[in-house]
Amino acid sequence: MPTLPRLTLLLAFSMAALAANAQRFEWIATITPPQTTGFQNIYLPPEVTSRLNHNYADIRLFDQDGKEVPYLQRIDRRAEMGDESLEMAIDENKHQRRKGHTRLRLANPQKKELDNIFLLIEPTDHEVWIKMSGSQDGKNWFILKESSPYFPELDDDGLMRLSLLDFPKNDYPFVELLLYDYNNKPVVVEKALNYELGPTRYNYSEIKPLDFTQNDTIEEGYSLITIKFDQEHYIDRISFQFEGPVFYMRRAELSKLDTLSEKKMKVEFFDQAKRQFYVSSNGGNILYLSDYKAQTFYLRVKNDDSPPLRMVSANAYQLNKYLTAYLEAGKRYELRFGNERLSPPLYDLKYFRDSIPDTIPTVHIHGLPSPAQAEQEAKMLEVPTALLWSMVGLVTLLLAFLSVRMFREIIP
Repeated sequence: MPTLPRLTLLLAFSMAALAANAQRFEWIATITPPQTTGFQNIYLPPEVTSRLNHNYADIRLFDQDGKEVPYLQRIDRRAEMGDESLEMAIDENKHQRRKGHTRLRLANPQKKELDNIFLLIEPTDHEVWIKMSGSQDGKNWFILKESSPYFPELDDDGLMRLSLLDFPKNDYPFVELLLYDYNNKPVVVEKALNYELGPTRYNYSEIKPLDFTQNDTIEEGYSLITIKFDQEHYIDRISFQFEGPVFYMRRAELSKLDTLSEKKMKVEFFDQAKRQFYVSSNGGNILYLSDYKAQTFYLRVKNDDSPPLRMVSANAYQLNKYLTAYLEAGKRYELRFGNERLSPPLYDLKYFRDSIPDTIPTVHIHGLPSPAQAEQEAKMLEVPTALLWSMVGLVTLLLAFLSVRMFREIIP
């Protein structure tokens, strides 16, 4: 049995190790010093985003003194909201306390193409984490969007509005939203709306390098094209160019190796549904996705009895994404990222999102991300003073408890 000093030492080192591990990052990227002071967008190139979790929870901004700088996440997208809205039918709106979420199942019987959902909820003062899935039959579910934070805004009638705009366009007749509790408090949904959106402007960055190979299987009537990046990337748009007959119209399917991520109560969830579409001599042959993360994926083109098309090029793009933060001119800043255990940061800045202008300067990272150096990792292992005193307090309480117990054993 460990002695008392060993127990206390073990406790102290365990707590220090946990605290250090929570703040360790795998990658560092240096930001070009800003020319002006004020709010600025820090552009996140594909070389950075490819190393982040789906919800971008594992990235932090630090200044030259090692102090954490609050930020907001932004996407380079502008959409015009129409006046017409359709209230979506809610098949299920049930809070599951043991699972810590509210399950909201929406019906889309007309199989209308959905690219937005707005939820009216009872007032809350924190972000809401939502996971979205779709199904053709209400039994087999495909994940459309991994658990991600959404920030409520004030709406009419004393309610708040959650705007869901960043999921793959789809026509699933069944849509499921899991809204996770915060401090054991459920999210209460009153309505779900779908709007007619006006023109939307997107700005993208191309993802390079991209290689592909094609295998035509005449006997089975299809072509299989393998597309590969140098590493995993989030893909929001991909386009294809083909050579072949003057006129063609072929069914195509984009897929990657499905990963069975959940299987509960005979219901299966896959990481993302396969995307079916047509390639045509009359169309742009462009497919829009949403945070579709892959390194290798497959394009299957159905030829039937026609001669195979030959793909001559493919281009993949990612929506421009930024961290918006208040930066000081001439000061050095760096991004630290890559830690699956981190939760998204909670900054006061989220309450002032509407106070930041849409048009602000943009700064970029200098060079490419680099692995964390030994001395930088050592910095992460330093235990903050507040945490150190908390550890001392816990050790003191443990010593007192064990001392009382030993005293009682010695003196009956």
